[in-house]
Amino acid sequence: WGAGRFIMPHGLSVDAEDRIWIADVGREQVFRFSHEGSQQLELGERGIGAQDSRHFGRPADIAFLGDRVLIADGYVNTRVAVFDQAGRFRGQFGDFRIAHAVAVDDSRIFVADRERAEIGIFAHDGKPLDRWVSPTGSHTYSLAALGEGRLLAVEGRDKADRTGAIVRVYAADGRIETSYDAGLSGGGASLGHDIAVGPDGFAYLADVYGDRVVRFRLPATAKER
Repeated sequence: WGAGRFIMPHGLSVDAEDRIWIADVGREQVFRFSHEGSQQLELGERGIGAQDSRHFGRPADIAFLGDRVLIADGYVNTRVAVFDQAGRFRGQFGDFRIAHAVAVDDSRIFVADRERAEIGIFAHDGKPLDRWVSPTGSHTYSLAALGEGRLLAVEGRDKADRTGAIVRVYAADGRIETSYDAGLSGGGASLGHDIAVGPDGFAYLADVYGDRVVRFRLPATAKER
């Protein structure tokens, strides 16, 4: 479903009630759908970009924190915008170069500031706590919280603008537990752009230049190691 409705659907997230939220960077809007595809909510004004309570600047990603909806906003704007589930604006936080992805766990908010090659760490009230900088200056495109403070991150481009797909697992204190090269063998064009974790224990990596989705099993949790 959705054919002809979107311009560039960029971020897709599923909330606790199995509803689907989509950020469309081309339409400058965020939508909520039933799991079957019936539209329930529309945020932003089509084709109009601004940084205020009624507009976005190419929104990129969506995460949920209780009743709050956190929108990484995005390619033009410099913030995470906060709404409630009914679509009422509740505030904003951050000062990012490109807020490309947002993820949440039981104590913190993680924001991928893509062009600064770092991950911003925030308390649930938006207060800044820390920043985790890529050890190779690579640009972080996507995040997924793993629980126990651990974080899955995808770096899709390094400071020399070489493409690729590096997956990193961060410990709760910001140490890198492990890294994987998920780029194409033979050096073909690859760009790790988004990642999701399924209830089956697998992670799913979207490679936009490689025209593929890569499935891999996550490393053991902290309790299992």
